Formats: sequence, C-alpha cells, structure tokens
Amino acid sequence: MEPLRQQPKPVQKILYTRKEAAELLSISTSTLDVCIARGWLASRRIGHKRLIPHMALVAFSQKNLPAVWLANGEGKKNQRPGNENQLRLFEAS
Repeated sequence: MEPLRQQPKPVQKILYTRKEAAELLSISTSTLDVCIARGWLASRRIGHKRLIPHMALVAFSQKNLPAVWLANGEGKKNQRPGNENQLRLFEAS
C-alpha cells in the first residue's frame, strides 16, 4: 500500500485583476472602479493593468464605509417632480 501524499497548499495570490477583485467582493467592476476612484480601495498600476492587493480586499471587506445610500436625491439627472427623497447609490465627493 502506497503512503498518502500530502496535498500541496494552494498558493495565495497577492494581486488580483479588477475582474477577479470584483468577483471576490461580489460587486460589479464599475462599482469596484468607483471604490478605487473614491479612495475606498487601494490599487496598483503595473504597466497597463490595474491590480488590487489581497490585503486591500480584506481591509475593504472589513471596514464600515460611509453611508452610501442618501435620501436627498442629489445627482439624479432624470428626477421626476415629487421624487426628491429617492435614494442614490454613491455620495457626492
């Protein structure tokens, strides 16, 4: 009988592409881009690629972000009269 082989541990990635990072955070790549632009998520540019460090994803997933749902309706371009209290997704910078 052959002895059991130890399975090698999977290698932890250090940097993720935008698509991989968005999938890990369960958000769209456009939402990921907004988070990067607002400084909520750290990223690195290597050549033409935007890469997100693993530790930045962990930190982002564990921190409480400022309220991103506002009730003032600012930023809505096609608001109908009477809908001033609509929620919007991202706060103004």
